[in-house]
Amino acid sequence: REIKTADSVDLLCAFIKNSGISVLDRQLEYLRDNKIPFRLLTSTYCGASDAAALKRLVEKYQAEVKICYEHKSTRLHAKAWLFRRKSGFDTAFIGSSNLSRSALVDGWEWNVRGSNTATPEVIDKFIKTFDSYWHDSHFKTFDPISDMERLERSLRIAKGGESSGALRQLELSGLEVTPYPYQEEMLEALRSEREIKHRHRNLLVAATGTGKTVVAALDYRNLCEQWKRRPQLLFVAHRKEILHQARRTFREVLKDADFGELLVDGAEPHRWDFVFASVQSLHASRLQKLDPKRFDVVIIDEFHHAQAPTYNALLDHFQPRELVGLTATPERGDGENVQKYFDYRVAHELRLWDALRLQLLVPMHYYGIADGTDLSSLTWSRGRKDYNSRELSEFYIKAGEKRTRFIINELNRRV
Repeated sequence: REIKTADSVDLLCAFIKNSGISVLDRQLEYLRDNKIPFRLLTSTYCGASDAAALKRLVEKYQAEVKICYEHKSTRLHAKAWLFRRKSGFDTAFIGSSNLSRSALVDGWEWNVRGSNTATPEVIDKFIKTFDSYWHDSHFKTFDPISDMERLERSLRIAKGGESSGALRQLELSGLEVTPYPYQEEMLEALRSEREIKHRHRNLLVAATGTGKTVVAALDYRNLCEQWKRRPQLLFVAHRKEILHQARRTFREVLKDADFGELLVDGAEPHRWDFVFASVQSLHASRLQKLDPKRFDVVIIDEFHHAQAPTYNALLDHFQPRELVGLTATPERGDGENVQKYFDYRVAHELRLWDALRLQLLVPMHYYGIADGTDLSSLTWSRGRKDYNSRELSEFYIKAGEKRTRFIINELNRRV
């Protein structure tokens, strides 16, 4: 009855089954035949939905369907219908029933009905929340012609019937080479800075574990497509392990097993076209031999180290068409602001708290524990803003066993 009196219908539902659609077949046909908009939001969480059911909703009933394929981070478990009416008498059902026969007919389910007259604040919250999800980039419009294979694969993986290793040709360090929505935002920000604002020195701030190097590789691939060639590349980091990992990332993104040469620990490039170099290897004598315009693109990882003399020297020397800085923590303990290299701008930020909110990283529990230590008798240097290190060491050595036992006891309590 609610469906047949509505001017539009919105459904947010975790699991969509063919059996549930069959129960509502006549009502869904009524929506289609009377051109009443029907919008559905769902995800591949748990792999419980039927791919054929979602295809049927689009093809037979002409519903607009959006799906979030990130089943690990988007644990959509909601079930709610919203019936909008031009009269203003909007109603909603919010509860436990998925779109399945057992949930609609046979199961022990609890649902509550709200209306604009009885619970206006609930309806208003529903409308705003649904619309925010509908326009969220995590939800992708579902077209059975082009997206059916992706949907079926995502459902199989979420159900555990296929390991994510089966997608190894598409995945990289747990992140798909096809960027996730939050990575698309980073790439779009870089593109916008260059093409619209004509800024070619850009800082990307992204929490550790969100794939800064993957984004850098995808951004480089975009530049390759835009420039119709592979720009000469210099990727700089401070550790050999980071350089090996970065080169592997670029190789997988570019699908080129031979891409990139290392300049670290005695390894020397031969062609000097695509170089992954340690900052220590770019010393003054080597910089003097390199043309400042040798590289079209310079990417500097862990850019918060840029205040060090070695980084300063290479930043002063090279004149690339595109400079990209990557860091999770632009703030420095000494108060220096590395954003000065980018006109005090950040192209895009995805901070730790943002990554936790998006469930991209494991949440943390933080305990601040007072150990009762009194440092008031020690010398404090106002200039260095630090204690005398010798006094500090001696103090903690004397307090050693008692304080260590306290720390271990507190650790055991928490663990």
